[in-house]
Amino acid sequence: MKNRLPVQLTERDFSIFQLILAQGAKTPADLAGQFWGNKSKKAKAGFQRIRKLILAGLLRRGNPKLLYLSDEAKTFLAKHPGVEEGKKDA
Repeated sequence: MKNRLPVQLTERDFSIFQLILAQGAKTPADLAGQFWGNKSKKAKAGFQRIRKLILAGLLRRGNPKLLYLSDEAKTFLAKHPGVEEGKKDA
């Protein structure tokens, strides 16, 4: 079992979950580009956030480099259907 770290979820995290739920899977690069932009400093922050979500057990790695929602994240989204899409600048 992976180390699960506590993580405070943001609106951007929910948007990531909703996108993956709708599309099935995304690569970390796709997510970083879409939610943090292509500037290297912001993209690095995006990859770090994605890693935290993986370590927290909310995203899971697939094959070859795709990310999927974990069962935990799917359950959370089902319990919180009113979470609005959108992202915060961070």
